[in-house]
Amino acid sequence: MKKLISNETKELNNIAVPLIIQSMAGLIIGFTDQAMVGRISILAYSAVGVISSLLSLLAGVLGFTSVVFNINGAKSLGKDDNVDFQDEFISCLILNILIGLIFFIIIVLFKNPLLTLLYGFKGKILDEAVTYLNIMGVYIIIQLLLFSFSALFKIKKITKWILIGSTGSSIINLILDYGLIFGNLGLPKLEIKGAAIATILSLIINLLFYICICRKYIQFNYKKINIYKFKIKNNIKESIPLMGQEVLEGSIFIIATNAIISRIGVIELSTYLILTQLMNIILIPMYMYGSATLTLISQNNGSNNEESLTNIPKLSILISMSIYLFLSILFLIFRDYLPKLITNDEKVILLASNLLIYIIISNIFNPFCTIYKYSLQSLNESKFVLFNTAKVNFLSLFLMCFFIYILKIQIYGIFISLFLNYFIVFMIYLKKYNRCIAKKFNS
Repeated sequence: MKKLISNETKELNNIAVPLIIQSMAGLIIGFTDQAMVGRISILAYSAVGVISSLLSLLAGVLGFTSVVFNINGAKSLGKDDNVDFQDEFISCLILNILIGLIFFIIIVLFKNPLLTLLYGFKGKILDEAVTYLNIMGVYIIIQLLLFSFSALFKIKKITKWILIGSTGSSIINLILDYGLIFGNLGLPKLEIKGAAIATILSLIINLLFYICICRKYIQFNYKKINIYKFKIKNNIKESIPLMGQEVLEGSIFIIATNAIISRIGVIELSTYLILTQLMNIILIPMYMYGSATLTLISQNNGSNNEESLTNIPKLSILISMSIYLFLSILFLIFRDYLPKLITNDEKVILLASNLLIYIIISNIFNPFCTIYKYSLQSLNESKFVLFNTAKVNFLSLFLMCFFIYILKIQIYGIFISLFLNYFIVFMIYLKKYNRCIAKKFNS
């Protein structure tokens, strides 16, 4: 038993640790990247920020086609079916190329009305945004392909290549930004166009690196076209609930929460946004161990390993919670200084410092909730996750309004509602997961 737990812990760490390092490095480089663009002009900074956020959101939602491959591909390997694994991978690549091409065409044809109607851009900022988007139009197709290869690395438990590829790409992006934005290193001064070229070139280099590493898996077989079509249809069907989950949690819930807080006051909203950015750093290990859990649960589901299916979520929670508590304590020690990295407003800094402990407590069940969410998705329970998350999220939004507008406890009502949200969702997921395992092995 101890040997089994030791092996499972090792597998979780082998997948998650390189992803955590890569995410942290990307975060630091991203801040530096934004600082360079900000020195072009405030219009350029706004245009790049808005378009980057939109493209990242689209790629993040559409990228769940690769999550489905991660689940099904790991399940195939769990059954020692390398042929089916290969078919899943090729089908995922084809699907992501098709999706990427569709969105590339939409961006090329409708970029001006999109930017005008969606963001109200006009004049100089519209010109800057169009210049940037003209080059960034291929971003989604490249990013979706990167997601496909990243999923393969996770399934094969060789995430060191994700660390090497993405970190190396980020450093190249940084160097190209420095050269192409400001005209340094013997390169032309292209400003916002240079920022876009730097991003796309660095992503292409990353993609070529992944292709080189995975070249033996890229074997398209015309005789299997019907198999690819079937798997593509199945991938789309299984991706929709996952995409819905991402839109619900990553967009609707966040937008609604921010809208509620904005009615308390500008200081409170700014404070909450800063606290959210700090929490995103603390929560990075949670998401990486969640991703590792998804891969290992899928694989052990394919091999019908009951003991591992029971142990893996618990081990993942234990590790991610240990890191969560360590980082939380570290952030609390430096709570008076961390907000200053983001703002120089004294009122916001003071309030953020005082409220950091509350947002940490409100997220205490978030790792539990997230790990079991990924575990259920691995068992093809995405629809259950989507519908139940929706119910609890809307309940939480109601509670926020009740605490703020009826009980008049202001921003503290947000933290209480978030705590209850994660706790209730965790209990629902835990009960469902145990029921699924019991049904699988007792039937």
